[in-house]
Amino acid sequence: MIINLENSSILDSFVDVFFALDSWGRFTYMNVPAEELFLTSKEELIGKCIWEKFPELAKTNFEQQFNCVKSRKVNVKFEMFYEPGQMWFEATISPDKEKFIVSLRDISECKQKCRLASLQAKILEITVAQGSLATTLQKYTEVIVNQLELSYAVIWTYNSQKKKFELTAFSKAGNPHGNEVQQEYSKQQQNINNGNK
Repeated sequence: MIINLENSSILDSFVDVFFALDSWGRFTYMNVPAEELFLTSKEELIGKCIWEKFPELAKTNFEQQFNCVKSRKVNVKFEMFYEPGQMWFEATISPDKEKFIVSLRDISECKQKCRLASLQAKILEITVAQGSLATTLQKYTEVIVNQLELSYAVIWTYNSQKKKFELTAFSKAGNPHGNEVQQEYSKQQQNINNGNK
């Protein structure tokens, strides 16, 4: 794949992020969307090493794929999550003479839709399964935490006879029934109920 980086006005008009790196990972070109993604102007980045300027990309799948393209001189396409921007990208890295062309297409919206569709399917599956309300609500929190990659999820219900909120279900990532979660939410329950008096 040969890309003429001299005609940068065409690449600047693209919505996708394009940048070029030399074999040491130094920027040799970037379009306007790349500047926007990295929140830095091309003047500040050209000649600088991507691994030093953006250490969050080092030791990731992006660096592994870049090294693969360097050694094998083949195109690679893969998905990557860019933590600082909280964005998912379909990434392509291609060798081009002495440089490597990187293009990133934002697929965050598609990823979000897929995650929500999966969440809806799992919620529906739990809803139609036989089980008590407490068990069903507990399963909801577990699925929400896992599918949306949240730290925790909580369901409160209002007890109209006691005129207070009650902690009904909770789940925490990596520890769905952790005691510290229950203790924390018991404190919050007291605060909420005190506010209702």
